[in-house]
Parts: sequence; structure tokens; C-alpha cells
Amino acid sequence: MVQKKIGIFGASGFTGLELIRVLSDRHDIELCVLSSRSLAGTPVYEAFPEITLRKDLVFCNTSPQECEKMNLDLVFLALENGKAMEIVPFLSCKIIDLSADFRFIDQKKWERVYEMIHACPQKKAIYGLPELFSSTIENASLVANPGCFATASLLATIPFQHEKNIERIVYDGKTGISGAGRKNTETNNYNFLSDNVIPYKITNHRHEPEIQQFFTQNGKNNFPISFTPHIVPMMRGMLVTAHIFWKPGTIPSREEIIEKYEDFYKNFPLLEITKNTLPEPRQVRGTNRCRIGGFETDENGRLVIVSVIDNLGKGASLQAIQNMDLMLKEKGL
Repeated sequence: MVQKKIGIFGASGFTGLELIRVLSDRHDIELCVLSSRSLAGTPVYEAFPEITLRKDLVFCNTSPQECEKMNLDLVFLALENGKAMEIVPFLSCKIIDLSADFRFIDQKKWERVYEMIHACPQKKAIYGLPELFSSTIENASLVANPGCFATASLLATIPFQHEKNIERIVYDGKTGISGAGRKNTETNNYNFLSDNVIPYKITNHRHEPEIQQFFTQNGKNNFPISFTPHIVPMMRGMLVTAHIFWKPGTIPSREEIIEKYEDFYKNFPLLEITKNTLPEPRQVRGTNRCRIGGFETDENGRLVIVSVIDNLGKGASLQAIQNMDLMLKEKGL
């Protein structure tokens, strides 16, 4: 077996460590670069024995230029927003960016949302949601891994992407504290989160325009969407409740809706439709699965869909690995 040579920038963050946890057990993968400025020279096992038992993996501070000379097959960029776009121009291998730097179709829109100038606007990425773009991901050189809330929200509602009878969609999101990163703040500290729920960025969250772009045609929204996130006292996991409001008298029956979802996701076994029970985050913890349920309507023309993922799994690192497998897929097999 010829191993694929992989690098990870930002290897000591939550998403980087999740990549190491899974990839270090794969015999078809060689982890060549585990870049972390803060832990360079430290064995991964010494710093994070819960992540891997391997004693040979060591954090480094390899530059993109040094990385380019190593003939890597693929690099993961698990960095804060604004850093990946500075590295991408130096790499000729395949790249998966776990930050937001390449998620928008319109880079000018990205600059307004993230309030910074894009360092390489000429570089175009494929949006890394396999349930929508698996065939184009296979041939991509740069993939923008979706945001966690965007993943859960889009999977909950994308079967209605071109629906003419929807008036608007409102998303209510709950995420575990790992979504706020490793740096200790009030939003990821159990002293503040115990017996508590913290809403934040209740309007204009950055994932809102990321979601909206997939319900837009020719510069015009098919229908508006709104999104509000909350942090809840669990380490990892995510639940999004989508409230889909229909024009009077146009809402389909529950049976028609379920049939539509089952047909839309029939080729994606990691996407599970639950007809008789409501999904819960604990059911997908540590996995790359998404469970979607609810499908209930009320007399006000509202359809409620519930979507759960692991925010570090399908919402970040495991979805990135899913994209890696598509990008490194041997043609003809």
C-alpha cells in the first residue's frame, strides 16, 4: 500500500487534534507535518495522550515553503480565519481549508462579512459539502470545509433549495463549547456555562450569509434566511432547529416531505432520516453522521426540521477527512 503524505497546519487546536486522532490510526496515511508554533518539538503523545498512543508523532513549526519541498499529497489548514489565505499560494498540493477563508462564492461579500481584505481572491475553492458537491470535490485542488452551523443548517433544508413556495427560514442553533476553540473565554468556560445557555451574535452571525448563498440565484435570494446561535454546556455536539415558513396553503404533507428527504439523501448513508424519534446530539457524538428528523407542520404554515451533528466531526474535521478521501480517490477504482 502506498501511503498518502499528509500535512496539518494548526495541528494542536481542537480540529487539528481531531484530524490527528482519526488519521493516526489509518494505515493508508502518513502524517508528515503536524505544524504547531506553540508546541513545536513536543511529542503529540506527551501533550495529548488521549488523542493517540503513537510515540513517533511530534509537533513541528514547518513553514509552507518547507512543506512545499516535501511532495505532500494533501494539506489540512486548521487555522484561524485570515491565516489560510496567506499559506495557500505557497502550496501546490491539494488543500482542505477548515477556516472560513474560501467558503464564499463572492469574495467581496466575504470581505464585508469578515472585515478584512482577502489575500488571494483569485484562488477559487469548491465548497466541501459532499451531499451537494461530491463529484466536483473529487477533482478539486482546494476545498473550503463548511462551517459547523452551516453544515447542520444546510443539510436540514437543502432539499428545498429551489422551492418557490417558501417565504423564509429561521434557524435556531445550539453548539457545544469546543466550537469556541481552546482559548479560555466566557463562552467556553464551564464556570459560566454550567446550568446556563449563552446566546451570541443573535443577528448577523457569519454563518448566516454562508448559508444564504446556497438559496440565492442570479444575485437574488430565493427566500431570506435568519440564524441565531447558542452555546450549551456540552463539550461537542450541535443541534439546529429549522423553522421553514410556507406560503398559505402550499405546505406539503409530512409523508411527502419525508419521501423528498429520503430520495434526496438516498446515496449518502451517513445522512440518517429519523421518522419516529427526534434526533439528539449524543447519537452522533464522535462520528461523521448527520441525523435529521421532526418533519412536523402546524396550522400557521410552519415546517420544523431538526438536524444534529458533532461540531468537531461532520461540522469540521471528520467532514474534512470525508473530503480528503474524495480528493485522493484513485480514479478508475
